[in-house]
Amino acid sequence: MDGSVYDNKPYMRIKSTTVVMPRDIFEDRLMRSKTNLHKWEDQICEGITIADLEEQRIRGGVRLGVERGRMAFVWVTFKRTTINAYNHTSSSLNPSTSKKNNKLLRLKAFLSIIGENGASLKMLMEGMHLRDRKSFVNNYINPNLAEGYIAMLYPEIPNHPMQSYYLTNKGRELLKRMRAYQK
Repeated sequence: MDGSVYDNKPYMRIKSTTVVMPRDIFEDRLMRSKTNLHKWEDQICEGITIADLEEQRIRGGVRLGVERGRMAFVWVTFKRTTINAYNHTSSSLNPSTSKKNNKLLRLKAFLSIIGENGASLKMLMEGMHLRDRKSFVNNYINPNLAEGYIAMLYPEIPNHPMQSYYLTNKGRELLKRMRAYQK
């Protein structure tokens, strides 16, 4: 692995200067430099079935693998079976006030923008016509992550430069119910 370590921090040279190596570059170089005897790809997952896997995560992983040259182009096709209905016991789809109705319309718009392909924070903010990042994260991203309607593509690295959000099964079911309610 080229680069140096000082005070437990990796450094790399850029032209005539030495800078702290970004974590993702360090991890990538570390993985390439060692033969990993205990790779997670080789581990057996007992008790896990194909139904436990989320399509968007698989598609995201394949896309990243292709983008980073770790795998050749792959065509992934999912044969969908019926989706288990989400048992939503609250009356959030039966709003009695215009304030609740407005909140539901914004939630529907937010989930619709994410759609089946996922979206980055920038795409979501542009789609919702909002500019204040902090307010957007506090009012849209964090509550929907907490409710389980959306998930991060890189949950271990929240500030990943390619971070995007996708709908979970719970989020897809809620969006489907919201669209059906509006008809």
